[in-house]
Amino acid sequence: MARKGIKRASSMAKRSGSVVAKKCKTIANTVRAAEDVPKPVRSMLCDTLVRTFGTYKEERHAFQNSASALVGTILKKTQGNLQSTIQDAQQKKSAVDTEAAKSSAANDAAVAASEATAQALANSKTNVADSKTALKDAKTHLHDLEVTTKTAETDAVAATTKKEKLEVLANDFIPTIKAGTTHGAKAGNHVSKDVASSVDAEFLTCVTRTFSKPVATWGTFDNIVDERLGGFIKKAIGTLTTDLATMATAQDSRAASVEAAKAAITTSEERVKAMEEACTAAAAAAKEAEGAAKAATAAFKAQQAIGEKAAGVCKHAEDALAAFEKGALAAYTEVEARTAPPPEPVAEPAPAAAAMAPAPAAAAPASILRSPQVLYQQARSLLTSPRTVEAQQAQSPRQQQAPSY
Repeated sequence: MARKGIKRASSMAKRSGSVVAKKCKTIANTVRAAEDVPKPVRSMLCDTLVRTFGTYKEERHAFQNSASALVGTILKKTQGNLQSTIQDAQQKKSAVDTEAAKSSAANDAAVAASEATAQALANSKTNVADSKTALKDAKTHLHDLEVTTKTAETDAVAATTKKEKLEVLANDFIPTIKAGTTHGAKAGNHVSKDVASSVDAEFLTCVTRTFSKPVATWGTFDNIVDERLGGFIKKAIGTLTTDLATMATAQDSRAASVEAAKAAITTSEERVKAMEEACTAAAAAAKEAEGAAKAATAAFKAQQAIGEKAAGVCKHAEDALAAFEKGALAAYTEVEARTAPPPEPVAEPAPAAAAMAPAPAAAAPASILRSPQVLYQQARSLLTSPRTVEAQQAQSPRQQQAPSY
């Protein structure tokens, strides 16, 4: 039974030693990276980690305690360095964020200005198109007025000519026919031709027939034709006189309209020129604003990249501290506080076995090596405990010659 208990304790000790070795390996990685500590010291500490922390806290030698304290100092300083790195990274990130905010505001302003100038350019182009349309309309209006004026002038000339012919016919030619100095078909056709637009076709035939005959042969009907023709001529002359007066008035109005149309064309041409100049300036401003917006956007994106990099550095520093605290620092805290487990209870022997059991041998002198595992750990330790030497000197010669574990 005793042997089985010893084996279980040995197995548990081996597992415990494996855990300690694993944690010491994590601690050693941090100690080796502490460049502010001399390399020989780091090597010495890494070599003694397992032996130091493999010894329970209450059984450690003063040298082991010093080594443990030195490791703790190194870890604390490493923790402080990591925290300082985080602070520096956060300060740099804050400065980068401030610049990023400025860059963002500048980018927004530049983009807004570019959009405004682009809209101004579009409006300017619309104004140019509208001014050209107005100029075209003004020219069309002038053309229409000129055509109307020309037509009216032609009509006025025709009316004047017609009036003059009727006046000559009534005052000069017909009196010669009545006087008998002019007669015949030629005379009748001449009269018919000059009054053709003033009488209807049926009456015009009568006029031609009457004024082709000599006056001496005229009958009652011919006199009636002559009388009615005179009335038609007089009426036509009066109408033409009125029409010519109206045309003259309209001609004055059209002349004023033509002058106004020409002035409108001049104004439209000046507006087109001004709008084109404004459009050219707007195009230049839009191009410049667009370039500024592109530059601001590029600067903003570059600042964003810097900000992302700064955030990554900050996150990396925070992760490094978290990994350190969960790894090396947590491992050190655990192994540094490692204490010996409580002793296992010993089963009492049966009464019969106790009666037959031989008398117990004299108890050996007390020793600080309370378990084979502890003996093994301290045998390998470079830092030999004075307490162990004193206990060995206090033992009997037979006990001193006994092999150590």
